Amino acid sequence: MTSSPQATTDWVLYVGSHKKNTDQFCHGSTLCMRIIETLGLQARVVVQDCDALRARGVEFPEWLQGTPTLIEREDMTRYSGTEAAVQLCVIAAASVQRARPPRASSH
Repeated sequence: MTSSPQATTDWVLYVGSHKKNTDQFCHGSTLCMRIIETLGLQARVVVQDCDALRARGVEFPEWLQGTPTLIEREDMTRYSGTEAAVQLCVIAAASVQRARPPRASSH
């Protein structure tokens, strides 16, 4: 049985198009997606395109008022705009910290 990427990730990033040029994502969404790609967060963050969801008739929750919006799935903590980009960097830094082996004691 295959699970959807969203079922195995800790975070969801909602992105959307630029208001004046709908052929491109908004600047904040673009920045967040670049952070995910550059810092290798694809396994931790699933990206949802609000324009594609809207085209499929998906109704949005009240708390989703703009993009980018980053949601922590466990407790539904929300980060919007610049806060979303900053939180993605925090997630990456925490991942690197956990991946490092503990330093040996020099006693």
